[in-house]
Amino acid sequence: MKALRPGDDPDLDQAIENLRPVADALRSARARLVKVDRVERAKEYGALRAEVRQHQADIAAAAQRIVMDAAQLTLIVETESRLRARGGRRPSYADLARAIEIASVVDADRARETQLAARDAQAVAVNAARISVASAAAAQRLSGAAV
Repeated sequence: MKALRPGDDPDLDQAIENLRPVADALRSARARLVKVDRVERAKEYGALRAEVRQHQADIAAAAQRIVMDAAQLTLIVETESRLRARGGRRPSYADLARAIEIASVVDADRARETQLAARDAQAVAVNAARISVASAAAAQRLSGAAV
């Protein structure tokens, strides 16, 4: 299958062009969302969540118009925006594909590491619970209480 180039899919080209400001705003809102304390600043947190959802809905609507998965279009638009900001020019579809492939490998590695860390944390929790029960029983036994 021949790789696409800008101009080969005018609907996708137009969606990327139209959604670049949305992608920038989405990235900014997500970054601000991470920094807001959701308990102490609940109102601001809620407003930022609503902003993120609205940007996601805008991308989803565009994806539906061009018959594309919203997650895929989001990834393409965010990657295009980031590469354009970094390089000062519109990246080719090949540049986008390479960046997305690299990101998928990094994400897969991160997912594996997270799964391993979760398994390790589960093992530590099980061991801590077992030791806690044993500790309580040992303390009770040493204090002379009936077991």
